[in-house]
Amino acid sequence: KIDKFAVFSPKGSTTKIDLKRNTKPVQDADAPVTDDGLLINPRLENPSDFFNLHITGKTPTFFLTPTTFDYASRNYQRADYTLNELLKLNDTLLTNARKKAYSDLTTDLANYIKRT
Repeated sequence: KIDKFAVFSPKGSTTKIDLKRNTKPVQDADAPVTDDGLLINPRLENPSDFFNLHITGKTPTFFLTPTTFDYASRNYQRADYTLNELLKLNDTLLTNARKKAYSDLTTDLANYIKRT
């Protein structure tokens, strides 16, 4: 994860360029690299604008999915890159941890309601 990062180049476009540490982008070695990153920054952006967590229905999956399925859009590309390519947020270990946290929370809430 530390050696991977992707940007849109040119800035504002939907063309993804993968960057690797100590290398120049393949697109044009003389072109300046943009700061228009694909990674969603939770300090500057609200992740819920990009992701949905599936916890409803008879069999919740606890998967995160992009809020849009317009595959050509920048928001979809950013969500997909963050979820699936860089951070792998739908890994089995993480979805099981979300499921356990949800189960614990609903159990605690039910116990609290019974006591009041």
